[in-house]
Order: sequence, then C-alpha cells, then structure tokens
Amino acid sequence: LVIVSGMSGAGRTEAMHVFEDLGYFCIDNLPPDLIDDLLAMPDFSASTDGSRKLAVVCDARGRGFFASMNNVLRELDTDGVSSRIVFLDADDDKLIARYKSSRRRHPLCNDGATISQGIERERALLRELRLHADYVIDTTNLLPAELRNKLKDLFGDGAVREGLSVSVYSFGFKHGAPLD
Repeated sequence: LVIVSGMSGAGRTEAMHVFEDLGYFCIDNLPPDLIDDLLAMPDFSASTDGSRKLAVVCDARGRGFFASMNNVLRELDTDGVSSRIVFLDADDDKLIARYKSSRRRHPLCNDGATISQGIERERALLRELRLHADYVIDTTNLLPAELRNKLKDLFGDGAVREGLSVSVYSFGFKHGAPLD
C-alpha cells in the first residue's frame, strides 16, 4: 500500500500515473476510513506474480474525512499492513503559479479565500501526515519527467524495459483517416 498525499498542485496526479504504469491499482481522493475496507476485499489487485499493489491518494480534498487519517495509519501499522507514505510538496510561490496557470480553484478556497490562504490551511491540515511520511519529495524545481523517474526509482521493481515498442497502422483514405 502506497499512500500519496501532499499539497494540491505538487504533482499527485502525475504520481498516480506513475503508479498505474508500475502495475498498482490506483484510487484518487479516497477517504482514509475506506482504506481498511478496500484492503479487506478478497482480491482488489492481484498482479500476475500474486502480489497486491495499491496506491491511493488521500488529501485535503476529503476535508472532514481527512481528520481520521492518523487513526487509519495507526490501525494499518497494528494490522501489519506494509505501507509507505509519499508526501509531495512545493514552495508556496510555485504552488500559486501552478494554480494561476491552470486557472483552477484551490480545494480549500470555497469561501472566497485567496490561493495563499488555501495553501496555508492545507499546510496546517497536512502537517502531521508530513511528519509521518516515508518519502517527502519537493517538486518545486522538478519537471514531471523527473518526478516520474524519482518515483520509479523508489517503487519500481528495478527491471529495465529494453527495446523499442513500435505500432504500425495501415489505412486507406477511402474509409477516412484513422480515429487514433
């Protein structure tokens, strides 16, 4: 189990794409209380080698649900569930710039607060989780490809994919251009 959390705008979506590519069953915006129920399911994600790999994003978007995160982490530890926490962070200025360029509202700014105030609220909410994180990755100066490589180094099986994958499509304009 990998729990991905961190600041909004720090790269959680990109991280989930990496985990999907690594063969993890991924769920975004999962309320922490549902993690235990998910793990109790008989076969949520058995891979070809029989291992179960799950990555979930739990973050401040869950608001009231997120308050139980620390209790859930203690229960997982008590139950002997192998889990790691990845916390993605970035400088406030960079987060603000990312929000401005995406033109999306910060999830904690529903009451007319500024992006800076939303970031401040989120930092306060995530402070304890950040302290418990196994990996804190600062994405301030990372390109998405660099974040992908860092996560692959941490969670990949070490197998290097050799070779080039080529797809060849044959079509005729008589039937129109191919859709993809």
